[in-house]
Amino acid sequence: MFLRSIESENFRNLKTGFACHDDLNIIYGKNGQGKTNWLEAIYFLATTKSFRTVNPKELIKFGESRMMVAGEVYLSKQISHRLCITLENNRKTFLVNEKKTKIQDYIENLSAVIFNTDQLEIVRGLPEARRKFLDFGITCIYPAFIQTLSDYQHCLKQKNALLETAQRKEFSLEKLLQMIEPWNEQIISLSTRIHKARVRYVEKLNAVLQQGLFNDEKIQVRYLSSLDNLDDSSNYAERM
Repeated sequence: MFLRSIESENFRNLKTGFACHDDLNIIYGKNGQGKTNWLEAIYFLATTKSFRTVNPKELIKFGESRMMVAGEVYLSKQISHRLCITLENNRKTFLVNEKKTKIQDYIENLSAVIFNTDQLEIVRGLPEARRKFLDFGITCIYPAFIQTLSDYQHCLKQKNALLETAQRKEFSLEKLLQMIEPWNEQIISLSTRIHKARVRYVEKLNAVLQQGLFNDEKIQVRYLSSLDNLDDSSNYAERM
């Protein structure tokens, strides 16, 4: 798959769009003309996220309330799709060939990887950065993994909210355990799936790294988890 063209409306300072070559494309210009903004727009079109900010509102041109990024993607010589993301009222809408679609169905149409100084956080930063790196790679291969991550975060929030309520209202231990058990069961199931998905992805990643991509340099990725060596969900429950 490759990006054939891209256009934008109210995405930062960008105007109109441009066509892409199916080989190498170089974006050049003077400082402040929007080179990085175009890279960000391409990345946003592919991944639905920015590599510069976690606040989507910052992507909208000052004074405007809505923005759009669209592009034509060639999946093969015979098949092409038109992708489009709109952002309005802090809400994203995903379109494939002018039809609304779910994010997990949308992102399987175009892949993008960004290399910049922030990527050093994967090695030097906190474990959260490495988990995000793995999870992003997994969603590129298995878009449905997005829903698994979303369900996991939802369960964690619900459990934490319940714990806060129990503390405020001074629930008995018996009542608290009874109420929290269903959330624990879901968290155990989802965390097991996430753990196994990460392990499989690291195995795939190492298989690629062994293909001599870095000449004589040997690079290996190891996934170290507190859930290692646990064979079933009952053992996960014991850890909780």
